[in-house]
Amino acid sequence: MNRSEITTRQFCLLVTLFTIGSSILFVPSQLAEEAQQDSWLALGIGIIINLLVVGLYLRLASFYPDKTLYDLMEILMGKWAGRLAIALTFLFAYFVCVISLVYYVGFFLGNQIFPDTPIFYLNGLFVITAVYALRLGLATIARASEIYILVFIFLFVLLTAALIPEMDANQFKPALTTPFSSLLRGAISYNSFSTFPLFFFLTIYPIHVKNRRKAARNFIWGTLWGGLVLWLICTVAISVLGAKAAATYTFPGYVLAQRVNIGDFFTRIEASIPTIWMISLFIKLLIYFYASLQALGKLTGVRQNSIYIIPLALVAWALSVDLFTNSAHLMEWSRHTLPVITFLFGVLLPFLLLVLALVRRRFQRGGDNEEA
Repeated sequence: MNRSEITTRQFCLLVTLFTIGSSILFVPSQLAEEAQQDSWLALGIGIIINLLVVGLYLRLASFYPDKTLYDLMEILMGKWAGRLAIALTFLFAYFVCVISLVYYVGFFLGNQIFPDTPIFYLNGLFVITAVYALRLGLATIARASEIYILVFIFLFVLLTAALIPEMDANQFKPALTTPFSSLLRGAISYNSFSTFPLFFFLTIYPIHVKNRRKAARNFIWGTLWGGLVLWLICTVAISVLGAKAAATYTFPGYVLAQRVNIGDFFTRIEASIPTIWMISLFIKLLIYFYASLQALGKLTGVRQNSIYIIPLALVAWALSVDLFTNSAHLMEWSRHTLPVITFLFGVLLPFLLLVLALVRRRFQRGGDNEEA
């Protein structure tokens, strides 16, 4: 893939759509299960955690602004430990993230919209589109996000406005009664989908972004805009469906769209939710795939890592069909296993790299003082 730089606005849009990603379908249900009617508060806590984690990434990136994430691993951890970290990150980015997202597409479309279409073909169409986008390069993907965001905003505002007559403030009662431990679990479920995976943007920022100082601010703004969208969809889900019903549905966002009914004329706009979700999920998949390609290229020493796009896409297509046995298996994985894995790579690993960077700088300054 080419090394074209992207603008700070494009970078902000990529972060925003990535933050929303698959969360718009899964997070409302998980938040409602953990935090019930106080889901809005749990997500607010998650956004605060989000800002702290992004601050960690920005601080780490500031030490070596001309290096990628995988360069940092080799520089700070040494050749062999660094390569091991890169290999593990590749396994996480590709086998946990890329293949899971491809599975989500077939699982949702096959169960809700195209029940008679084999998941294999649904996943294949998504993978083929991703291959085409990846071969066009990062700059083209970033420019496409400027178009995607317009469609996303229009459909999201349409859905939210159409649900205003269905909202009931009594659904939030009794307010502020959920234990803090439940609120924190709800926040972590949001962070595991939307925050910790932002770690992979260190393969793009700051080396591929123009005006790095402004890009740092836009990194923060992108996560905030994405968090605001998810906060709104969770709040609407609770006010329309109620906490218990929202926790019961696998895809409460899709159910919300089915509830739209204005004068028996404007109804059944549930096609808007798949469109919204596919836009944000597509961007998220491309970022995961891009990070996987960069890691594999670093491990093999191949400069033109685009040669790996089609082989990795075919493997992802094949493995995504039977990744989870059923919806219960998927929910169990996303609620208990995924938060642990994403925390290890999205928080502990960058924190370790930051500590090593601070120690390295201190020793370098000590050496310079001795020479002086």
